[in-house]
Formats: sequence, C-alpha cells, structure tokens
Amino acid sequence: MAFYPTLFSGFARVQSDAGDTRHLNFVLEHGHRWLFGGGQVALLSPPVFFPEPGTAAYSELLLGVLPFYSPWRAAGFAPDTAFQLWMLTVGALNFAAGTVFFRRGLRLDALPAACAAFLFSFGGARLSQLNHQHLLPHFYTLVALYGLVRLFDARAPRRPATYAALFFGGLVLQVYATYLYGWFLGFGLFVAAGWALAKPDTRRELASALVKHRLPLVLGVALSAVALVPLGAAYWTAAKSVGLRDFSEAEGMLPRVQSWLYQGPDNWLFGWLARFSTFSQLPVEGEHRIGLGPLTTVVVGLTFWKERSRPLVRLLALATGTLVLGTMMYRWHFSPWRWVFGAVPGAAAIRAVCRVGLMLAVPASVAVGLFLQRLGGSGRKGWALAVAAGCVLEQGQSLGSYSRDELRARARAVASQVGPGCAAFFHAEAGGGRSREEIQLDAMWAALDTGVPTVNGYSSNFPPGWDLLDARIDEPAGGRARLRSALDRWAASRSVSASSICWVETPAAAQAASP
Repeated sequence: MAFYPTLFSGFARVQSDAGDTRHLNFVLEHGHRWLFGGGQVALLSPPVFFPEPGTAAYSELLLGVLPFYSPWRAAGFAPDTAFQLWMLTVGALNFAAGTVFFRRGLRLDALPAACAAFLFSFGGARLSQLNHQHLLPHFYTLVALYGLVRLFDARAPRRPATYAALFFGGLVLQVYATYLYGWFLGFGLFVAAGWALAKPDTRRELASALVKHRLPLVLGVALSAVALVPLGAAYWTAAKSVGLRDFSEAEGMLPRVQSWLYQGPDNWLFGWLARFSTFSQLPVEGEHRIGLGPLTTVVVGLTFWKERSRPLVRLLALATGTLVLGTMMYRWHFSPWRWVFGAVPGAAAIRAVCRVGLMLAVPASVAVGLFLQRLGGSGRKGWALAVAAGCVLEQGQSLGSYSRDELRARARAVASQVGPGCAAFFHAEAGGGRSREEIQLDAMWAALDTGVPTVNGYSSNFPPGWDLLDARIDEPAGGRARLRSALDRWAASRSVSASSICWVETPAAAQAASP
C-alpha cells in the first residue's frame, strides 16, 4: 500500500514528486558525503546558495536517519536508488518498532498489535505526506515511549537505567531525525504530564515514579540537553539569518474541524469527498489530509470512552483532545495555538501545524489496538478481524511517482555545461515550462556531480537577499536581464565577483536527453 509505485516498477519510479523528494535525497546525500568525506565536506554548508554558509539548517538535517541511507550508498547504489531503499528501510523500521511497542510495551495480542503497528506506520495521513519524506521516520518516538511505558510499569523487570536510556535516546534521535516529531513528542508528554498532575491517582503514581527513578531521569535530562546543543545551535543560527516566522505563515496550515475528517482526493474509499467545497476550499489543502477514516475514528472514540477508567488511556485521551482542540483554527481567526506559537520555545519553527495529525497516529493506533484486543478477548475474533480489515482498507491511497532516469538525465545535462574553470555556477532554463523548484534542484544535483558549488538552491527557507528562485528565462517575470541583475546584486551583497560565477543556460531539449 505504501510503496507499490517503487516496487511494481522495479525501482524505475521514485516516490512521490520531483520537489521535496529530490531535495531530501540531496540532504541525505550531502550528509553521506560529509560522513565519508574525510573532513573535506562541511556538514552545515552544502554546495548551494553560493557563497552563503550554514544553509543546511534551513531545513531538516536528517542526521538521525542518515545511518539508514549511507549503507546503501556504501554498497554501491546510486543516490536516488539508495533513497528509495532508505524509504523502504524506514517504513519497515516504523512497523518493527510498532510491533515491539504494542506487543511488549502494551502486551497486545498478535492481531491487535499488527493492526496498530500498520496504522501507525502506513496510515492514510502518513501516505498523503509521502512527498515530504522527512515525515516518514517516526520509529524513534515509539522507542522513547516503549522506554517510558516500561519505566513506569510496575510489572516490568527493574532496569530503570536501560528504560531511561531508551526514552531519552529515542527522544533525542527523533529530534535529530525529524524536528517536528521530536518537538511534538516533547510537547505532548508535557501536556500528558500536566493532566497526570491534575488527577490525584495519577499524580501520586507519577510523583512516586519520579522519586524512585530520579537518578537515571536527572542524568538522562542532562545528557539529552548536551546532545541537543549542536543541533539547536545550528537551527538557531539559521533562524537568526532568515528571521523568525510570523504566526501568519502558519495560519493556513492549522487544522480545521473538517481536517480531522478529510483524507484527500487520492483516498481509495473516500476521495470523492474532496469535490465538496467544505474540503476543497481548505487553505493549503494538501496539509489538511489528516483524517483517520470514519470507521477508525469511531473505533478511537469508543475506546477512549469505554477504557477511560484505565489511567494510561485516560491520559492519552486527554492529551490527544488537548492537542486536537489546541491546534485548531476556529471562526474569526481564533486559535489557541497563537499563544503556544509565541510562548513555547521551538513552536515557531513549525509552520505546517496540521502535521500534528501524524503525531496523533500514536494514540489513535493505541486505541485501535486496545479495541481489537477487547473485541477478540470477548470471543468475537471474526468481528475483530473484520474491523481490523476495515481500518486498514480505509487508509489506502493512490500514490504518485516520477521517472528516476529522466531526472538523472536532467541533472547530467546541467552538469555537462559546467566548465572546468568555474569557481561557481548559476543555472537558468530556456524553455520547457518546468517548475522553478525543479530547475533549482537540477542545479543542486549538478553541483554534487561536478564538485562545483551553485548559486541555485531550494529549501524550506532562503538566504536574505537571494532573489533567484524563478530561473525560467522565457516566463514573463523572468528573462536574462532580470536574472543577471539579481545575480549581480546577490554577488555584490556577498562580496563575490559576479564574473567568477559561470552562467549555465540549458535548453529544454538538453533536459530531455536520454541518460
């Protein structure tokens, strides 16, 4: 369900689109070359946006999941194939971590655990975001939660140091893998702890556990803070360079009521709902595809209600409800998230707040697993199997892909135009009608192929004063004169001679050349 375009094409098709997919592949490839570059490659300064330093931290660094990419490259696979294998590896790790968490952490039977692990790993909200592959690695969150559950489980073997290490290690690595998940994990646990302190029974249990395990917990907090300092410093430096985000940038990507019911136009069963204006007129529509499906939503709600006497379920329900209600945009442009955005450290870095729906796959999967466990335990295993199949089926999505070889040819066409005497280059395209992002990414990959840095670039943020995103010469807003003037201004602002930057102009015919 998740990777059929890749597998059925024999790896000739890359998921999902040629924008963020190639950018994130570039991030991992640059990280790989830094790792094996013998000190010749600067991690935070990839060969883009020349000569601006520190631009890697304009987006995710993906360091926490680099170890699952580099082995494929070391085995001789090309970067794009290694990226496909990385996606398969990370997806498998999500499912494996889910299976261990639900089987051993929550002690579910095989069917409930398998269904819960599937929903966590390959739920519709995650499949809808496969064009943002930094949202795929989520297994560190379950490693952290497994350690936390076992640490507070009176029935678990007494190895507090081991479980504390799993918790803090998983938390830190999740931040290094995907900042959004790491931040929401910490924030969600903070919310859950607040609810635990508000209830007398859980307050006593929490206080007792904190006192009992105070040494490994204090040590874990200290070591985690030290481990996060380098990443925090890199992101903070980048944030100061490009400026802090304004809340208006996030407003369109805050969930609405209908967002929690919407699964997008590509959903197998409910894609037809996208034709209704209630959903089609959502701002930044693609970010609002966070619905679980009607059956799964009902199952989650029933579980939270029927199992509310269990402290863990009650905390999950309260924390989930708080995040759902707290992140939403209501009428008259009111949202409680505005206060979080301005007051909680790190919240302003998250623009696509709708992606909290992927984080809430954790409590939703727990609820579905508990529902199936209860149903099967009451002797209705046939019904449990039917509900599990229904929950799985309503996650199905039609998934996009692009030709691997075609994109390789484009980058090579640009690289072939970079002369041996170039200290840096800027690439513009004459004709072809391709998107501005694709043109920038062709240049970025050409920079890796040639070893010559490029002024081009594509990322979540852009350097101040860089006005070269639209490098299409034949567009009304383009033209050589405009681009050359912008390039001259950029070079002058960075004290670089514009004459040292080679102009690489690739016609559309060359872009279409066969590899």
